[in-house]
Amino acid sequence: MQFFGDEIPPYAILSHTWGKEEVTFQDLQTLEHKSKQGYVKIEQTCRRAARKGCEWVWIDTCCIDKSSSAELSEAINSMFEWYQKAEICYVFLADVPPSENLEHIFRQARWLTRGWTLQEFLAPRFISLLNSEWEDINPENFPFAPLDLRRVSFEQGLLGYITGINVHRWRDADIPTKLSWAARRQTSRTEDMAYCLLGLLDINMPLLYGEGTRAFTRLLEEVMKRSNSHGLLAAGYDLPVLPSLHLLPKSPRAYAACAQKFSNVPVFGTSKSLHFSMTNAGLNIELPLVNIDNKRKIVLGLLNCRDVAKLDNPQLAIALRQANDDRSDQLYYPVSQPLSVPSDFHQSACRENIYIADSRFSRTRCLLALYYKSLKDIGYQFHSLYPPSLVETIIDMDTSYIYSEAADTLVLLFTTVIHRPNIVFLVPASYVAPQASR
Repeated sequence: MQFFGDEIPPYAILSHTWGKEEVTFQDLQTLEHKSKQGYVKIEQTCRRAARKGCEWVWIDTCCIDKSSSAELSEAINSMFEWYQKAEICYVFLADVPPSENLEHIFRQARWLTRGWTLQEFLAPRFISLLNSEWEDINPENFPFAPLDLRRVSFEQGLLGYITGINVHRWRDADIPTKLSWAARRQTSRTEDMAYCLLGLLDINMPLLYGEGTRAFTRLLEEVMKRSNSHGLLAAGYDLPVLPSLHLLPKSPRAYAACAQKFSNVPVFGTSKSLHFSMTNAGLNIELPLVNIDNKRKIVLGLLNCRDVAKLDNPQLAIALRQANDDRSDQLYYPVSQPLSVPSDFHQSACRENIYIADSRFSRTRCLLALYYKSLKDIGYQFHSLYPPSLVETIIDMDTSYIYSEAADTLVLLFTTVIHRPNIVFLVPASYVAPQASR
């Protein structure tokens, strides 16, 4: 049966992880579907729905004709709304057995690692958590969990506690925060890592299975059409060095450290986020630029957001190198992941309209943001740099930036000029290789 619009009757919906022998839409056309292992999910969900007074249920394994690309596209673009409008969402945790104290086991549940299940616990109005025996999971199973149930149900409070997501106000979260929620989740298909976020970001777009990581980049381009938040450009911020530089990353993993960190701030005399858009020449954006190296044509582009999780709420910036060709003096390439700079840096900036394309240059190996003024104020002065061959790479210390394209590690030596004997202060800077995902 198919229902549309106001004709849709009350229904229950199932959230689960796919296992062996799931019953598909095509299987339901035969009598053999009841012999498949996945049939128990249909049977148990229907029993629970009937007790709830719902005559209809929706289960993704068997209610989508995946042989129809049009139906699949409609389902994925509508799925968030379908979970939202369900009378109740049953969350079946196949690897969580009955136990008196479930917290440790619950945290290991596969359901918490999947991309699609993120929207499946945020969208519904009511959730029922079920263990591997299809029994209710209750507050008694979590005797030591500090749950705040004043505004949310036990189920929502528990999932908020386990995931760190404010389930009461998740819609108010900024885009980088929402993307960070998916950073450590996985999907079977690469493209689904983007498609599972459509509802959370309030985006609709065509599905193109086979495009790989381009799906996530395309998702961000769609977000750009609705948002001027520069936090979208913070991919890679506060993370170990990424293997490649992309202004728009290929995965939400690049936003892993961006949860609840940013607030929009006026940039260079404007109270609004400066508009930006993707073009065939790259990202067209108006930014305040701070020149830090004339020889190598490297500038800092100041973003319209601050890191409110750090002391003094530093501003975010991207190190950019001007293109070494005759196409345009407005074309730049990123040479580092986003970094934080002192909030007064914009005083030496000049606002320009530029284009930023994916980097053609090798990464600037070390780019250290050092607020030298703070050291100078308490009596320290720069003395030397190790390795010594990199001394010529030091940029004007008043601009607070030191970088090198020839080393993975730098050590700076500062000494005091006030005290005797001199007090030595060392500042090591290095990139840490990212750990392989498991």
